[in-house]
Amino acid sequence: MTRLLIIEPAFHHEVLQTYIEIFSGICHLRVMTLRETWDHVHPGTQQLIGKNALLLASSSERYNDFIALNEDFISATDASLVITQESQFGEIINPALLIKPLLVVHSFYYTFSPERHMYPWNFADLPRNIARFSRHIFRSNARKYLTRYYAYIVTSQTYFDFVAKFGLAGKPLYVLPMYYVKNLKRHLVDDARKRVVINGTVNENVRNYRLVAQALNMLSPIEKQSIELILLGKMKEQSRKVPSYFEDAGVGVKHFNETIDAIQYEQELLKADVLVLPLHEKVREGITYALSSKTNTSGTIADAQKYFIPVIIPDYIGVDKPLDLISYKYNSVASLSELIRSLLRNGVSPVDSPQPDLDVRREQASSILRDLMKS
Repeated sequence: MTRLLIIEPAFHHEVLQTYIEIFSGICHLRVMTLRETWDHVHPGTQQLIGKNALLLASSSERYNDFIALNEDFISATDASLVITQESQFGEIINPALLIKPLLVVHSFYYTFSPERHMYPWNFADLPRNIARFSRHIFRSNARKYLTRYYAYIVTSQTYFDFVAKFGLAGKPLYVLPMYYVKNLKRHLVDDARKRVVINGTVNENVRNYRLVAQALNMLSPIEKQSIELILLGKMKEQSRKVPSYFEDAGVGVKHFNETIDAIQYEQELLKADVLVLPLHEKVREGITYALSSKTNTSGTIADAQKYFIPVIIPDYIGVDKPLDLISYKYNSVASLSELIRSLLRNGVSPVDSPQPDLDVRREQASSILRDLMKS
């Protein structure tokens, strides 16, 4: 079996967890990540790695130095999968320190052409924009590392279809979704209220909570009382006012101040009647921007795929099969309000759950590794 090292230098614990579960059936795995990231991986997934996890104590540690100091740990592998190219402190991982490295591309524009897809500057945010651009210039030399990866991976077919036409300097591009259909039994709460969940870190730069609150405000008082709204994610400091948008609309809201552990997160999702994913079409990422679901990765959409939960999304968001069977799209406040009202009155049309497809994901992963080991 191939000996694979998975590296996650940032906080994408959900991607790390899924890829461990996929590759564990076909590889001997090792993991290198932050202790804080590892602590948010499901305990059952941690057991798949056992003692083969090498953890950095702090996100302020220099990652490349840590890799170099643990050469023996690296040399005991045949290939490497880098989940995020950049640490939380902006250090870009040097793939030359690794064996046959693959890179998961979270954001296509940010990774390959940031200067051509810059987010518009505004005067009020000028100091912060200057700081962002300065960091970008400082790190630009390290972007040459991108050419040292053997291949790139994107995490959905929708994302792949958009970026494949660009070509990546002759390097192979693969799709390996950051989810597999678990088809776990959902634990819908048997009461008069519908659980409407907005999952993901509470961040107004990414999600349009005001629009959802406006849509809920158009419901009748009785309809509002029949909703339990859950903001399922840690609250960003600059987004502390978000719960008040829903309270002002007359809807009760449950929210969390800290990162939710993997077990509780899964339990909350399995109790959801519907997910609402009000992603902005254009999302800021450093000095650049991403087009939601087309040039970046969305863990919230992956959650809907994994647990096959009905989802309400903007009409510019693409989803892979079979989630398209239970996706409902809106293009305005009024149409979102009507979708929620229809859910309250009629529920969701029953659709047969898809079969668990972990074996399918493992075959996709095996194909990627076979190509890699031939190169």
